[in-house]
This record gives sequence, structure tokens and C-alpha cells, in this order.
Amino acid sequence: MGVIEPLPGFDYRTTQQSRVYKFDRKYFMTMGISRTTINNIVHIDCNYLSRIETRRRLPAVRPEILACYPDAEPAVRELYTYLVQIFLPERYPTIFVQSWNSQTLENKITGDGLPFTCPRDILQALQLLNAHVDDDFLFTLPSKRTDGAEGEEFFLRALVWAFPNRSEPSKRIGRSMKALHVRVPKYAEKLDVSMDRYFSRLETGQVVVRSNWGVSIKASQTSSQLTDADYLSEPSGDVSIDKIFVRCELQTLFKLPASGARVLSIHEYVYPLQDIIDDGQAQAMLEAIDGLKKGNVPEIWNYKRASTWSDQVKKLLNEALAKEID
Repeated sequence: MGVIEPLPGFDYRTTQQSRVYKFDRKYFMTMGISRTTINNIVHIDCNYLSRIETRRRLPAVRPEILACYPDAEPAVRELYTYLVQIFLPERYPTIFVQSWNSQTLENKITGDGLPFTCPRDILQALQLLNAHVDDDFLFTLPSKRTDGAEGEEFFLRALVWAFPNRSEPSKRIGRSMKALHVRVPKYAEKLDVSMDRYFSRLETGQVVVRSNWGVSIKASQTSSQLTDADYLSEPSGDVSIDKIFVRCELQTLFKLPASGARVLSIHEYVYPLQDIIDDGQAQAMLEAIDGLKKGNVPEIWNYKRASTWSDQVKKLLNEALAKEID
């Protein structure tokens, strides 16, 4: 899986969330991946406790955020065992401590823990991961292609998906990568086969990462269970800057050695628009908003619902830039 680099003095309370947004002047649909390490499949920062509290409430409201088909149970058990027995206590020793007497991995922040041995009930295992790890996990398994093309295609067979944004997990589980991206314009012609081919060639120990960004008027930093209605409803009048957020997903892909499952770890970052301005990214974001129409998939403008938020956001960004000049 890779060498784990311990963080012996790690203090989540003083660790600010990473800045993963990248604003390009033109939007081009590519895989957009770069190499990383196994250390980046789980992320913890100062928002950890509030987000974990949110995660723990969600299954009672949206039970579909935890799901597993029988053929993916070995993959879930494999990841659970790796995270609990190896990764978490080695990477974050100030948070996750092994208790051999109780055979549990104690979480020093929440005051409870996870059993060393993966529960027989696979949904309980997913529930435990969701209650302690602030990253979603999508488990994909290969099968022969059904469209006549050569090679394999990958299907979503299990998930912990607490923050699915506009996706509905119950309608995604069991579907192919192509079907999962059916709403993404030009995905089928630009990325479908190449994405499955890349998944197929990924070796254990290879870890890659990509990120995306979008804008919401209704997200918050602890709960972003957005629906299509949130995106379709245009804000009336001027919207306060403290109600506008940039939502990013940091997506990390890796392969489990025993089951062969390719797992996508997704960490959600939600930034107040003011943070983007304070980071000196107002001009870059302005250009990126207009650039959604200028790349190789101009339809992405509508996919991101830019017409519902672009005017408000651009106005606030321009105002911020004007203040810098003054």
C-alpha cells in the first residue's frame, strides 16, 4: 500500500484545512490526476470533530449513504482492517491509540473507538468508518465491458458516502463509471474508456489524486447535503458573502492488494467565499468562472449551475478587487 509517514505531534485543533482549490482560466475536461502517497487517503484538520458529529447523525436521516453488495464485502473488510490495525494508529498516533486489553482502536477526540476485528455485519463496519473517518469511500470492482469495447469497466459496489452533494447514493450503487457520470457533459466521449483503462492498470502502491470545485449559496462548513433544488433555485436579491461557499472534493484513488478493489477516497472541503478572497484568489476565480464556457466542454457551465450563482459571486469578487486597488 505504501510507506506511512507518522505525524507524532499532530494537533487537529491547530491544523487548518488544506487549500485544494485550483482555478483554471479555461475549463478542460481531463482526468487531471497527479501522483500522491497512501498518507493522503485520510485527512484530519480543525473541522474534524464538528464534521464527525454531523457524519454520525446522517445515517438515521439518509441510511442510503452506507451500502454494500455481497461481492464487495471482502474489499470493505480489507480496508477496515488496514485503516484500524495499521494506517490510523501509525499516521495519527495522537488521535488513534491501540488498546490491546479491549481490542479496540481508541479515538482520543470522540472518546469511543473501533474494534480491531471488522464486524461481521458489513453495514456496521461502514457505520464505524463513517463515525471516525472524515472521508468518504467508494469501492469499485471490475467486470467485462458491456458496450463491446475491449478491457474492463468498473462498477460501484460499496460506499460510505456521507457528503454526496447532488448525487443520490441509492441510485449510484451498482452502476458503472459511465453511468455514474451520465449527467456530466461529454464524459462518455472524452473520459469513459480512458478512465476505466486507468483504473484497470492501477497497481497496488500507486496512489493518485485530483480535485474539483463548485459554488453553493446554501452549503455550510459542517453540512452540505445539497439537492438539485438548492442549485436550481436562483437567489433573490443580493446575497451576503457569508452565505456563499466554494465546495471542493479531493479525490484520492488507490488499489487494495487482496480484493483488487479500486477505492476512491473523497474528502470534502467547504470554504467561505471570503477565504478565497483572503487567499488572494479573487482574480483567479473570476477568470475561472468565465473560463467554464471557454474550454473543451462549454456545457459544463450549465452542469455546475453557474447561471444561478455567477452574477452574485462575480460581483462580490470584483468588489473585493476594487477595495484592494483603493
